[in-house]
Amino acid sequence: MAVTPLTTPLLTIGVLFFFAKMTGILLKRFGVPTVVGEILGGMLIGPYAVGGLINRLFGAGIITIDSTVELFSQVAVILIIFSAAAENGFSGLRRAGLYALLVAIGGAVLPFFLGFYFFIEIGRSIPVAILLGSTMAATSLAVTAQSLSRLEERYGEETNLIINAAAIDDVVSIILLAVALTIVSSTSVSIRPIDVLLVVVGATATWFAMLLASLTIIPQLIKAIARLRDDSLLESASLAIAFALSSISTIAGLSTVVGAYLAGLSMNSSQAREHALRFSNILKNSLGPLFFAVIGAQLNFTSFLSPYVVAGVISLTAIAVFGKAAGAGIFSLLKFRKLAAALRVGVAMIPRGEVGLVIAGIALQQNLLPQSLYAEIIGMVMATTVIGPIGLERLYHVGSSAR
Repeated sequence: MAVTPLTTPLLTIGVLFFFAKMTGILLKRFGVPTVVGEILGGMLIGPYAVGGLINRLFGAGIITIDSTVELFSQVAVILIIFSAAAENGFSGLRRAGLYALLVAIGGAVLPFFLGFYFFIEIGRSIPVAILLGSTMAATSLAVTAQSLSRLEERYGEETNLIINAAAIDDVVSIILLAVALTIVSSTSVSIRPIDVLLVVVGATATWFAMLLASLTIIPQLIKAIARLRDDSLLESASLAIAFALSSISTIAGLSTVVGAYLAGLSMNSSQAREHALRFSNILKNSLGPLFFAVIGAQLNFTSFLSPYVVAGVISLTAIAVFGKAAGAGIFSLLKFRKLAAALRVGVAMIPRGEVGLVIAGIALQQNLLPQSLYAEIIGMVMATTVIGPIGLERLYHVGSSAR
């Protein structure tokens, strides 16, 4: 029986995907966010847990995380980001206006800086602190939207602001991620404030230049392809654009997720929006769980047995909860003039998710942080995805009862 270099990676991918999907579905019935379930599934079957026992039983590395598995997981990331952007586009910004923008910026920037200074205090370098601080910034639009879908429609104005702010929050966080990855990849031993400023300006300018090109050129390209009246060609074109812009963004010194996001935005503004959404959602649901499974599989669960790691998870979670609730809540208070409404908006923005996990995974793959700190970040992300929905439901329930 022939064994090729792809034998083990393909087996690992199949096992990880199946267990992640099953765990996510089972735990969702108990109110646990699907993302958390998929991470736990990967952790359970990964090489640090059951997968390790299987490897020792057969005397071979059957369940391993190698470069091929990581490549597939990065493809899954591109599909996740592309699908989210294709679904939301810029409609959220146009509908909610200035307050959604302020809530998004406040909710991303404050926890970012709190996280940045925390990592500086524990001895991390400035570039790494910027990268890890970015894990604090992004609200999980998927978790937040799922939580709000179960609430009463009487809070429509609040929920509209939350959803749109969370969508814009993704854009702010993507910029932070792009800046962080650019600094990490280009910095020397020392880094000056002017260097950081130049990277911020350069990355932001590049992002907006690519955005402008994407929104003007790609819709016209899709319009030309649509004349051929072939749905499968439109779907293939949307996927090709996602990968092409992801590649171009790396050439420009940005992250692949930036290109994927821009590709999604451009498809949202084109005639192929529905085709792109349908096709990308199929692929995302097929490969998406793999990314979260790999995140869990790379985590040594025994790290949580250390009291220092547990203390780190508690500290990071406290910073993440306070930073997001305060940063988003302050600006929502300007709109609603009610502390209870501002608190609900702030709590709704607490859940972290896909972007934070992407950043943590990238940092681990580039050997920028030890396994213990990786465990702390993953623990923080998982804790906030549970705290946010539970707190939000209770706050809305109290508000409903008071009425």
